Amino acid sequence: KTMNQKHKALIIFGTAILYTIGVLAWETYREDLIGLPSSFQSLDPVTAYTILTPSSEGVLLLGGCAGYTYRMKLISWNTNGLRATAKQGYFDPLFRDYDPDIVCLQETKALPDQLPEDVREVFGYQSYFCSPTTKKGYSGVAIYTKESPIAVTYGLGVPALDEEGRLITLEYADYYLINCYFPNGGGAPERLDYKLAFYDAFLSYIDKLEKHKPVIWCGDVNVAHTEIDLARPDENHFTAGFT
Repeated sequence: KTMNQKHKALIIFGTAILYTIGVLAWETYREDLIGLPSSFQSLDPVTAYTILTPSSEGVLLLGGCAGYTYRMKLISWNTNGLRATAKQGYFDPLFRDYDPDIVCLQETKALPDQLPEDVREVFGYQSYFCSPTTKKGYSGVAIYTKESPIAVTYGLGVPALDEEGRLITLEYADYYLINCYFPNGGGAPERLDYKLAFYDAFLSYIDKLEKHKPVIWCGDVNVAHTEIDLARPDENHFTAGFT
């Protein structure tokens, strides 16, 4: 009986310690958890720890279960020519100074074999490129990732919209990542029609993916929301995408 009481006391004491650690971990790391519903992030620590126990699915608290990881660092940038970006010394600092988990580049304007080897292959990363099939030195997107994806998809699956090399999708265990360079709607009227068709196909594409797992997408939407988004807003008030 005495031993049973001691065992009970130890169990209660251990549970209290784990409970306290869990609460402290929640307060410290809840903003660093990705994929966590916003309603959970707003919970007080006691309620959160009660809900997000090791038996819950998908949430990583101290020693908890798998499914979520700490916040990753993702850089998205329209380089307006990857060869020029590298030549001007702006490419290496992205990796050296920021140590991102993923880098998404748009408007690369180069085929992979046109890039220097140290741009095409970055140590510690896997690289993926999507380039136009009809026009060299135009459009193009690239992704550099530390984690190996499960699968890689190029384009939307619509041949008429994929020939300009505008989209890459990487599938990971818990989410999809999309890097997209949307068409410019300026110039001839058919380009605006092309842009709108691309938008519709893109939204349909994302809707399909979201039925399986969350989607993170980034890129250049090629729309100026306010004047600060343009170098010369006064000259573009009647340009498609900024009217």
